Parts: sequence; C-alpha cells; structure tokens
Amino acid sequence: MKIAIVVPSHVPFMIGGVENVARNLFNWINDNTKHQAELIKLPAFEDDFWGLLGSYESFYRLDLNHFDMVISTKYPAWMVQHNNHICYMHHCLRGLYDTYHMTGLPLELDRDNYFVNKIMDYIDNNKVESLEEFWNLLHEIKSYKDLIPERYFSFPGPLIREIIHFLDGFALSKGKIKRFYSISETVKKRKEYFPENAEINVLYPPTTYVNAGCKEYKHLFMVSRLDAPKRIDLLIKAMKYVKTDVKLYIAGNGPEKDYLQKMALGDSRIVFLGFVNDDVIEDYYSNCIAVPYFPKDEDYGLITIEAMLHRKPVITTIDSGGPTEFVLNGETGFVTKCDPIEIAEKIDYIVNNIENAKEMGENAYNLVKDITWKNVCDKLLKNTFSKDKFIQKKVCVVSTFPIFPPMAGGQVRTYNLFKQVAQEFNVEIVSHAFDSSPSTRIELSKNFYECRVRRTDKFSNLVKEKSLVVGAATDDVLLLNNYNYAKEYVEILKNNIKLSDIVVLSHPFLWNALSDVLSGKELIYDAQDVEVILKKQMYNECDESKKYIRQIFEAEKAICTISKCIYVCSEEDKINLVKTYKIDSKKIFVIPNGVDVSKSRFVAPNNRKVAKKVYGLENERIGVFIGSSHKPNIEAVNQILGLASQCTDTKFIILGSVCNEFKLDGLPQNVGMLGVVDEKVKNKVFSLVDFALNPMMSGTGTNVKVFDYMASGIPVITTEIGARGIECRESLIISTIDEFKDIINSFDYENYETRISAARKYVLDNFDWELLGNKLLDLFHN
Repeated sequence: MKIAIVVPSHVPFMIGGVENVARNLFNWINDNTKHQAELIKLPAFEDDFWGLLGSYESFYRLDLNHFDMVISTKYPAWMVQHNNHICYMHHCLRGLYDTYHMTGLPLELDRDNYFVNKIMDYIDNNKVESLEEFWNLLHEIKSYKDLIPERYFSFPGPLIREIIHFLDGFALSKGKIKRFYSISETVKKRKEYFPENAEINVLYPPTTYVNAGCKEYKHLFMVSRLDAPKRIDLLIKAMKYVKTDVKLYIAGNGPEKDYLQKMALGDSRIVFLGFVNDDVIEDYYSNCIAVPYFPKDEDYGLITIEAMLHRKPVITTIDSGGPTEFVLNGETGFVTKCDPIEIAEKIDYIVNNIENAKEMGENAYNLVKDITWKNVCDKLLKNTFSKDKFIQKKVCVVSTFPIFPPMAGGQVRTYNLFKQVAQEFNVEIVSHAFDSSPSTRIELSKNFYECRVRRTDKFSNLVKEKSLVVGAATDDVLLLNNYNYAKEYVEILKNNIKLSDIVVLSHPFLWNALSDVLSGKELIYDAQDVEVILKKQMYNECDESKKYIRQIFEAEKAICTISKCIYVCSEEDKINLVKTYKIDSKKIFVIPNGVDVSKSRFVAPNNRKVAKKVYGLENERIGVFIGSSHKPNIEAVNQILGLASQCTDTKFIILGSVCNEFKLDGLPQNVGMLGVVDEKVKNKVFSLVDFALNPMMSGTGTNVKVFDYMASGIPVITTEIGARGIECRESLIISTIDEFKDIINSFDYENYETRISAARKYVLDNFDWELLGNKLLDLFHN
C-alpha cells in the first residue's frame, strides 16, 4: 500500500513535535512494514489572514489520489481530499480555538459589510461537498479588500475564526475522514476539535529515543523551546525557593532566551545549554534526578515520555495538559499547583529522597515503555480498506434493550463486537428503550447506528405486574407473546429486516413477532446466554414462570434450528445448547466476552502500594464488585453483604446499577455503594483495591467484569459459576461461597503477584474486544 503522510512546512521554517512525529512515522512504515510511505509537505503561512487561507486552499487542491491512504496530523494539511483519509490529530490552530478567549477579541462578527455578509451567509447556510464556490467568494472579497474595513482582516479576529472553523468542519466531517485518532486525551477532549459523536481513539506518539539510559542522579534537567507557553519562567521562579544546592540544566533556544537568562542572573545553579545534539541530551537525561516540566495546557508533551523512558520522575502542574496523563501524583512524579513555592517543595523533596525518585522513575518507565511506533502503526494502519462487496451489505441486530452507552454486560458485548463488524458492514441495532422517551436514531460510529424505539406505558405496566409474579425482570420474555404492546418497535424491526442482508437475533424473545419476515434472510443467533437455563435459575417456582420457560424453550429451539450459525460466550454454553436443543455443534462458534484493554488501566503491584499510600489507605484491605441490576448480580451483592459482617476488617465497594436495587440505609458500615460511575472513577477505584469479589450463584455465559478485573491487575476471588468460560484457572482464586470469609480475612495482596501477571497476559492474548470483534467479522465473511 502507498501511504502519503501530509504535513505543513511552516514559514518561517522550524522543526517541532509535529514534524518529528511525521518523520518518525514515515521512517517506521518504510523500514518495518510491507507498505511504502511518502512525506509530503507544502509551505504553510499562518501569521496573517490571507496567508493562512492561501495555505488552506493549497492543501485542498493537492491531488493525492495516486496514493492508497492519506494520513494528516495538523491544519491545514487535513484539507486534502481523499477517500481513505486518516486524521491523526495533533491540534487545531489553537489561537482560533481553545486559546482564542485569551485575546479578549469578540466571538461575534459584526455584519456591517456587504462582502463579509456574503461569505458569512454562505457559511451559515451551506452544507457543501465542494468548496469551489467558497474559494470564488473568498477571491472576490480579496479583489475588493480596499472597500472593506481593515478590522475584518485582523489576525486573530472573529472573521478568520469563523472561516477556519468552517473549513476545518468541512475537512474533518465524518464523511471525509475514515478514522480519527488523537495524540492525547487532552487533545481529544478539546471543544470543537472533532465532529460531534465522532469515535476518537488516543494513540500516544513515541519519542525518538530507543536506547534511553539511566545512570546517576546528579542534577535537574529540561529541554524545550524557550517560549512563553512552556513557562520556563515558572521554573526559574521556583528555583528561588529551592533550598538544596542542585544544578538545573536547561537545553534549547527560543524567543524568550534573553528574558529567561536575565531572570536567572545571580543563581549559579541554573545553566542554559542552548542548542545541543541528541547525544548530549541523552547524557543529561540519563544523569538527572528528575525533569521539571510545566507547559500551559500542552497537547502532549514528548518531554514527559522522554524523561520516563530514562526512568526519571517528572514534576508538572495541574494545568499542564498532556503531561498530567502520565504524571501520577506520588507514583511517577508529582503534580502540583501552579505555584513556585509548591514546585520548590517537590524539587527539594525529590532531590533529598533519591531512593523514592528511583522508585517513581521505575514506575514511570513501566507506564510508557509500550508507547512504540510498532503499536502506533498497528492501530493506525488496521483495517485500511473497507471491502466494497461487504460494506454494501446491511446487518440488522435485534436487541430487547438499548446498547449505548454500553454500561452492563450485554450492552458492552453487543457494542464492542458490532463496532468491529461495522468496519466492513453497515450495522443497524434496533433496540427497545427502557422508558417512553421519544424514539431516536444514534450514529455510534461510521456505518454503525442504533435505532432506539420508545417503550409504551402499556408495556411498562405489564412488565411491572409480571416481574413481581416471577421474581425477576420480564422486559424480554413478555415480548414473546405480548409484542402487540410494542407495535411501533415491531414495525420498525420488520422494516429494517426487509432492507437487511443479514439479521442477528440477540436473544430469542422476538422470534414470534418476526418469524414471518425472516424467510430468505441470513439469520445468525447471538446466544448471549442459554436463555431457558438462565430463566429457570432466575424465576420463582410458580405457574407463570413455568409458562414463560416453555415459551422460551420453543422460541430458542426454533431459532437454533433455523439459524445459519450461532455464536455463544463459552464452551459450556455451546455444550448446553447442543444438549438442550439437539443441534449440530458445528454451527456453534465460541466468541467469549472481553474487555477494552485500551481503557483498562493495569496497576502493577508496586504501583498499587504507592497509590494506596498516597490516599492514606496503605493499612486498609479493600474489595470491589461491579455489576448491573441483573438478578445474578443482585444475588452476588447479597452474598457480599453477608460476608461484610464476617469480615469487619475489610472494606467493600460496590459499583454499577446493581446498587439501585439496595437501600443505602442499613448497609453494613464497611460497605459503600457508588452506583454507576464513569471510566475515570472506575479506574481510580480499581487502582486502590486489593481484590475483586465474584460470588456468582447463578447465570450462564461468561462474566465481562472478571476480565475487567484481570486486565486491571486485581486478584479475583470467585465461585465456580463465576469462573465459567475461563481456561486460565490458575489466575483466579476459585472457592465455594463458604470459603470466601477465610480467604478475605487472611488476604495478602503480595501473595498473588504471579497470578496477577498471568491473568493480565491471558486477557491481553485472548479477550481484547478488538480481537474478538474481528473473529465475529470473519464469521460474517464466511
């Protein structure tokens, strides 16, 4: 494959982070892959109104259709038009986006000029596929610029801000860009950088240092362009309060060099090195104690990665942006307020505690060591082409519950598997809402949609009534013979199925409603559980329960018989389906539940100790459980509440919507329920606990939560039922519920370090959602 890496060449010429990343990406692709890459640059002016717009037009008119793929990283290079365009976002023109407010200039543009109104009306009223008319209007304005007040052409200013936002919006629309990547979470979260609801994956770019060394601990060191956003003046101010006699070496040049040298006069500890080559920089890095680095809202901060690869801790500030994604306070360095005195205190501490500096440096190295060009290119170049013969095919997925946002097990499974399928097929999930909110259609990512149909009040009332009778939720089973209470849902499903090539039934509960429109369709059964077995475990013993179980048996048997293939969560479920419905095992494929490894933050044993110490929890024993409000999870929490009174020296934290099933009043004092939390809070809790509990007493399939624990470095105490589908049993602590109490009361995290490593490797090798999604994609191809 021929790949064009397109970047601007700044006028006047300079080499910065964007240029280094592009060059290194270019070299890696050519030296280490089967592909061929070319680095393509055009001069880019960005210091005045007309120079910037001229650069935008130049890239727009650049024809690169002789390449198979285009990768752009920055404005205005992403104006290039190509049908296989990947955006690896570094940043937009910040002075017209997130730092514009610092100028004090107005956001609103006055409309007192005919020509300005003409182009603004075009921007306001046109969703365009081509910019030819826009460029013509712009050239017309330029030809009449003597008739237009100069204030309109100020840079920065409200008019150029409006135009650049329009052009970036055109270039970066989801129809123009095949995939979005960001160099950091900081960039990903900036307002207006990306299209609304775009799927953005973070890919941290590596440094050029491949043999970073760590020798002695002699001095402080930083290397940077000497300009205002890097805030080196803050470091010099902090040095006035540093009590230790430690040298600070500052490498680099820039517009603030003279100003900074004047500030440092009289302090012989501060030495400016000017420009130095890579060998000299390597020497200073390898012999430093720490790297102080506090830029203002930095996009990424490659200096942080360089320091950590040299096993050196980093001191940064809470408003530094990218560096704060790697500097974990007290673990890999320090994050302080933007205050010279506080910074000085951290410098003094780290200089006087070299052993702690070494420990933090080691933690830092482990955190960033996997940021490599191989890992970046594996992600960046994956699924490079959507095969036209597949992308034209439509898949309809039938779900009795909403999928997005994916919070509970079934939602997580469906979302992550079909996100991969959507790489090569058009996927539409038609789901039944939890309430009577208006029906809606959501674009989850390119070629991936959820049509969520409102639930009628009549159906909701029936669910409440029947759930009380059988002792478990009946949202699903009632659709078997009461689908007339969900007419809109069934009608939309039928219309979607008629337009689809492949139909996936997630659970058997719509079989009766849809069997008449499934004839002639490729039917796949997504058996997330063996429903007849699961419902027998969940329902009360009563006539109503027996009736529902008979109905489920008939529907599931019919689907298993007629479907072209079936995929299940575990070998156990496969065996049970064959045994229960007497079907051919060759048509059943195991695609287990998984975990999004990119979001699961693995905390190594040493780091976990440090994290607990930072929060004053080093003497606490803490267990965690996470689950949705699903009957097997409710049973599990009841087991934990019983254990809490027998394990009074242990704290128990419960996460997820299962907490909604319990009253907070009267909980044991050592049990806390946090409910549904975001990924950041979940990862923080997971970094502080000693073990996870999985006291499952019923259920089928595999537990997604167990893989999440394993990927995060948490030992798992589980029942045999909770361990179903997991072959690496030595990585778990499997016991009966009666044995849980003794295991918890004598639990020592340090005894399980070997299991933790084995569990993490097992999950990485077998249960990453991307890997599992590709298995399902292969199944669809066949």
